[in-house]
Amino acid sequence: MNDWIARNLIYFPIQMLRGEWVWQHLPLMREMEKLSSREIEKFQWSKAKELINYCYENVPFYKKRFTSIGLIPKDIKDKSDLLKIPVLTKDEIRNHWPEMIPKNGYQRLTYRSTSGTSGTPLIFPKDHYATSYMDAAMYQVYSWYGIKIGDRQARLWGSATKPVAQIKQKFKDYLLNRVRLSAFNMTDENCYNYYKKLLSFRPKFIYGYPNAILSFSKFLRRNKIDGTKLTLKAVICTGEILFPEHRKIIESTFKSKVVNEYGTTENGIIAFECPEGNMHILAHNVLVEFIKDGHYVEPGESGQIVVTELNSRCIPFLRYKLDDIGKPSDKKCTCGRNLPLMEIIEGRIDDFIQTPDGRLVYDAILAYLFKEGVKEFRGIQKAKDELIIQLVKDAKYNTELENHFRNELVSYLGRDMHIHFQYLKEIPRDKSGKLQYFVSLIH
Repeated sequence: MNDWIARNLIYFPIQMLRGEWVWQHLPLMREMEKLSSREIEKFQWSKAKELINYCYENVPFYKKRFTSIGLIPKDIKDKSDLLKIPVLTKDEIRNHWPEMIPKNGYQRLTYRSTSGTSGTPLIFPKDHYATSYMDAAMYQVYSWYGIKIGDRQARLWGSATKPVAQIKQKFKDYLLNRVRLSAFNMTDENCYNYYKKLLSFRPKFIYGYPNAILSFSKFLRRNKIDGTKLTLKAVICTGEILFPEHRKIIESTFKSKVVNEYGTTENGIIAFECPEGNMHILAHNVLVEFIKDGHYVEPGESGQIVVTELNSRCIPFLRYKLDDIGKPSDKKCTCGRNLPLMEIIEGRIDDFIQTPDGRLVYDAILAYLFKEGVKEFRGIQKAKDELIIQLVKDAKYNTELENHFRNELVSYLGRDMHIHFQYLKEIPRDKSGKLQYFVSLIH
């Protein structure tokens, strides 16, 4: 589709109908990039105070939380006082989200689902003001690389497994002017077809999981196929750690800038890499804390990442704990933007399931599959022909659902893969407290 048509005749009209005024937020974001660090901090804290007051006055969950510890908004005078507010966890959202909807309600909501990298997908409603701000923030940082709303995108990503969901996904991809290349089945034959599709589609950029893009890059190099013919403006990597050696391979394959994106389904982009190679926190939409042993760490020290999404109102993400480790930085970036800097130290590191016939299947297939009837899951590959699926069942789980899971896995992994289901009351976490949803024991 023509980029101008996608932008002006499809994207903007649909956003207007949904009540998501994306373009109205963009001028503010451009101005924010010109402000001093002190001015950005002042703006950010003003938004944070506004959110805290709103939560206390309008959201039953937070009213109860504040009251239970004898806290009122006036007690929160500066950022250090945020430590008085307990962090928000995924389990609390799962168990209490009806109480997290404001008393006045929200008529325009979109339901979202995380990928389930923690082993359990989180399904939650999101108000359209927050989603419009998240999208505007995304397009603003993409503009650092000359990417506009409606520009053609190639997405190396997960794909829906159910027929109805596949139809919806294809329709959404069409409206957003993007082509989806499944990361679930990176065979040489599929990678070659992906390349031919990209040559025809002519995307301005590729967006996807680093491991999937790396696998595609290695296929091109191994077969002496010229990736520079795609003439990409950028390759944006998200969803897991981007390692320096992998970045070099991808950049040399496409002769295009590889850009690191850090974000969540819940909160949108949290930090984004500028052309100078630094990760800028999008301080107009999120306030990020780095905490160790209940205290803020110093610049350059590692801490647990806690994020407050400043524009969320339905399910307000006030001090939301992520399962990632990062470092704050007090350095100044030579790009001229004074948005604060950070580094990602530990995050989601995904892998591939190896099949008996030598194929690589992206392990995110597990997150796409185990949503219904499952509280938690983890896949463990003990051998090239043996995969153990550990499950914590809920009340909806039954034999029919198990057969469906088995058949879907066989369709992706092949009939020679021996699949064993193992039922647990709880799946043990690793030393960092994370629930790693796939573990390979054959590397």
